[in-house]
Amino acid sequence: MFRLLLRMRSRTFLPGGPLEAVLLALPARSPLRGSPLPRAHPGPACSAKPAGLVPATCWRYVSAVLEPWRAIFAKMAARLLMAARTQLSRPMNDSANNICVDVETAYVATQSDPAQHRFVFSYTITIRNQGNLPAKLLTRHWLITDANGKVQEVRGEGVVGEQPHLKPGEGFRYSSGAILETPVGAMQGAYQMVNDQGEHFDAPIAPFRLAVPGMLH
Repeated sequence: MFRLLLRMRSRTFLPGGPLEAVLLALPARSPLRGSPLPRAHPGPACSAKPAGLVPATCWRYVSAVLEPWRAIFAKMAARLLMAARTQLSRPMNDSANNICVDVETAYVATQSDPAQHRFVFSYTITIRNQGNLPAKLLTRHWLITDANGKVQEVRGEGVVGEQPHLKPGEGFRYSSGAILETPVGAMQGAYQMVNDQGEHFDAPIAPFRLAVPGMLH
């Protein structure tokens, strides 16, 4: 709209022409700002100018029409600039939220009973914060699958009754166990985390195998 009015200013307007007709139709109050605008009336101020020149009074009306839009565009530009600066200053999620999970497993023969299809496994997990922001472990989600295709889904708060808060470079280790009906199975899952900026994200746990020694070669 602003460019259009600039092009209109560079052209030739005669009194009583299209521009003056539009200005005469303007309301007494701007719908955007509610500020009063003087009405345009044909008179000496516009008609006394030689043909081929834009009357000063008419151009003042054009400026009055543009004024509310200038304020709106200025606010929009300021918001866009602020959003761009915020995005540039925020670290990338890949580097900010980087949780590494290592798993070690073992078969617990003393608690197992193969005749009753009971196979107990222990696993020790080490969680390391390799990101740039401190993060807290909120909940866990496990999918445990045995050789028959039976799936157990486990959800809960924290791990072993804790919700560790890890600063960059810190780690947390804990041990737990799973019981299967077959000598071979697998586990996978994720930890739900939140960093100190309030961003929630998942730390995936890659699938790992549970197997009685000698069952797989």
